Amino acid sequence: MSGQGSIALTMRLDIRPSAGVAFWLPRFRELGCGTVLDYGAGKLRNSLFLAQAGFEVVAADRDEVVARWQPIDGIVPISLEEIAVSKRHFDAVVCTYVLNILGDLQRSEALVNLVSLVKPGGLLCIEVWRRPQARYRVEGELLHHPNLQPKALLIAKGLWSALLSRI
Repeated sequence: MSGQGSIALTMRLDIRPSAGVAFWLPRFRELGCGTVLDYGAGKLRNSLFLAQAGFEVVAADRDEVVARWQPIDGIVPISLEEIAVSKRHFDAVVCTYVLNILGDLQRSEALVNLVSLVKPGGLLCIEVWRRPQARYRVEGELLHHPNLQPKALLIAKGLWSALLSRI
């Protein structure tokens, strides 16, 4: 699917953003983020929230997921395969609960891809389940990544969210 389409933004009251994305939104604004990639956008809950907040949003997911999305103004759909080879860079990249469902090799590859999509000085927002077995693998890879500088952590009931800056 081409990343060139977009559609009319409609408020869906049953969709709320992840807690981490809602929490970090003021930081995105403070740091002047304009373009945001929602990596593994799924049901578009974060994409809708970010588009309604005035950001230019690109939503990426597997081809079969993107094919089910209805067009929404302010959100550009694209497949994960396309975004990986696009050479685009974003002011911010959000990735919520995707890294939890990947195996070790897939997760490492996804992290390399995620970091490459963030502009230097841009933000990477990662959110994972707080359960230790899921969190520690991701936390170790992120907090010790040579191209990322941790900015802040949000640890709350059920979630672990990190805001990192690309060096």
